[in-house]
Amino acid sequence: MKPTKEIIALVADTGLFIHVARRLAREYKKVLFWSPWETAFPKFKDDIVGDGYEEIIRVESVESVLDEIDLAVFPDIGYSDLQLQLIKRGIPVWGCRNADELEARRGKFLEVLKSQTNLPVPKCEKIKGVTNLRLFLKDNPDQYIKVDTYRGDFETFHFRSMDEDESIIDELAYKLGPLKENPIFWVFAPIDSKIEDGIDTYCIDGQWPETIIHGMEAKDSAYIGAFQKFSDCPEEVRCVNEAFSPILKQYGYRSMFCTEVRITKEDESFFIDPTCRMPSPPSQCLCEMIGNLGEIIWQGANGILVE
Repeated sequence: MKPTKEIIALVADTGLFIHVARRLAREYKKVLFWSPWETAFPKFKDDIVGDGYEEIIRVESVESVLDEIDLAVFPDIGYSDLQLQLIKRGIPVWGCRNADELEARRGKFLEVLKSQTNLPVPKCEKIKGVTNLRLFLKDNPDQYIKVDTYRGDFETFHFRSMDEDESIIDELAYKLGPLKENPIFWVFAPIDSKIEDGIDTYCIDGQWPETIIHGMEAKDSAYIGAFQKFSDCPEEVRCVNEAFSPILKQYGYRSMFCTEVRITKEDESFFIDPTCRMPSPPSQCLCEMIGNLGEIIWQGANGILVE
């Protein structure tokens, strides 16, 4: 296996994780960066994502560099078919493979949670269309609403009541227009928790490193975490990673995996959100705090767990 300093890597990303490509350039021989840009009417702004940084090289397509690269890095979810095609060509891939469905498809995640783990499943209603959503919320205030896949149209939010938040439903109906009855909404009842906790780390074929970052995020406000031994983490969060080890092994998972766990006063652990990619903001911190990140990714893509 090549030493890390001789690696030529391709980072494939839409632009959210350029910092990962720039960080890997410190350890690798060369880092190429590809961001999808081709449409029926291409725009200049889409074709310059990742341009202008001396340490990385923007490329026009993945196919154009297949014979040059030693490694492909997918910091985000998506492009699972491309990841699998690269693996078939013998190119090591750091990425979540098809496990991106656990994050992007709420129904799939809940199904796996219920059928393949002993973890409690959050109370949830599956509702199709904005009209039905409005009718449900009218009689059921204080709900957390999530949507599959299309986060560009709709982000998770806390619905308090019609008096306070009906305008958000109105805006969604306006934005979706004639498509407003198509989306599937997942409406979660609040969990009476004493804390929202989690582990931010990486997983190689179901294996976890001994040193992880144990952290908490105040949504859109702040993140605080500390490096700890995995074995020293509270059982309430550690049990989630342990439950998902065999599941991620089935996917051939080799990427970051981060958890959001609501812990109740009865010490029940409700796993509410899997992050099958580089987390944000933790990844920005980890890029500066982990000295051998490039080695972790290179060896991990080849199925070797490195501390």
